[in-house]
Amino acid sequence: MFLKPLSMDSFGINWFSYSSDGKTVLLFGAASVDGLLGDDGLPGWGDSDAGFEDQARGHSDSNFPLDEAADGKDDEVSLAKKVHRLSYVIGRNRSRKLSKRYEDANALGARSFHVIVQSTSERALGQVAAAAGRRRLRGAEVRLLDIP
Repeated sequence: MFLKPLSMDSFGINWFSYSSDGKTVLLFGAASVDGLLGDDGLPGWGDSDAGFEDQARGHSDSNFPLDEAADGKDDEVSLAKKVHRLSYVIGRNRSRKLSKRYEDANALGARSFHVIVQSTSERALGQVAAAAGRRRLRGAEVRLLDIP
């Protein structure tokens, strides 16, 4: 991967289009190049924030596929909030800070990563935010781009 050697921040692309238009096939192709396809399939938007951070570290210096934004709808955290949080986590190239004592006690060590998130959705993430009565901030828009 070229992000770290070029001192580039992580970023993401949300490929959006109609259902059954080949978006997931695109992710399978990208993930297979790096050997990221496992028995569990692709990571998805339904995963937790902590899960995103762990997977980003696990996919460091490669693609981080994230399938189907519609799976991210749950009662605890809205998809619009997940999109916002993930946008800034990938832009920082590291997980959220935890207590130093906790990090040391659990031998968490380096928690940084450089990834290119590739997400799929039937709607642009800007539309997801608007449907939740929110507006995407410019910083979030440039870190996680909507591409039809």
